Amino acid sequence: MDNIAFEEVSEFTPEIGEAIRGLTDQLDKTHQDLSDHDIADMIQNPGTHLLIAKDSDTIVGMVTLIVYRIPFKMKAQIEDFVITERMRGKGIGTKLLEYSIEQAKKAGVKSLNLTSRPTRVSANLLYQKLGFEKRDTNVYRIEL
Repeated sequence: MDNIAFEEVSEFTPEIGEAIRGLTDQLDKTHQDLSDHDIADMIQNPGTHLLIAKDSDTIVGMVTLIVYRIPFKMKAQIEDFVITERMRGKGIGTKLLEYSIEQAKKAGVKSLNLTSRPTRVSANLLYQKLGFEKRDTNVYRIEL
């Protein structure tokens, strides 16, 4: 864990693209394929922050922090949080989420949201341990 560094990706490289695609495959095998252009566009978007965990030069985890303003406050959403399978259970996920929370605070965010399937028991326990509270709300989606 001493070699793990946390940072925001500021520019696209082929290595970043390969790592992000590998992590998204571990997160969800049914996701839309990401091109280099898609990843570069995400990195360049000022409201989207691709945060990574690196073990030396190898990316071992990522989370997307989306920061946006609504009329009365700054909000953020955490998406696509994943640690590579071989590095799970070492505290990297906790540290990456703590780093995400700090980045959200620096951006002036007043509330940080995430969603998680109930079947992801260990992930849900981690979120609660970090202070996230389960909300009593309905989540809706429409596929476009």
